[in-house]
Amino acid sequence: MKVNQLSSIKTQLPYSYYSLPFCKPGTIVDSAENLGEVLRGDRIENSLYVVSLYHYSTINLCLSVLSVRSERV
Repeated sequence: MKVNQLSSIKTQLPYSYYSLPFCKPGTIVDSAENLGEVLRGDRIENSLYVVSLYHYSTINLCLSVLSVRSERV
């Protein structure tokens, strides 16, 4: 699974997905799929999760503890 940038209703500038306190993979790899994504400014990066269809499995998701300061980002 890949992640993209996040937009805000308070600012015109998008946030990088991992600038917020989400669980990060060990190494973050940028991957532009095509020229259109590069021209739009999409920031597509890898995530911790792999999604496969028609395959039942359970996983433990990452847990993050947020403080009052981190909620006001």
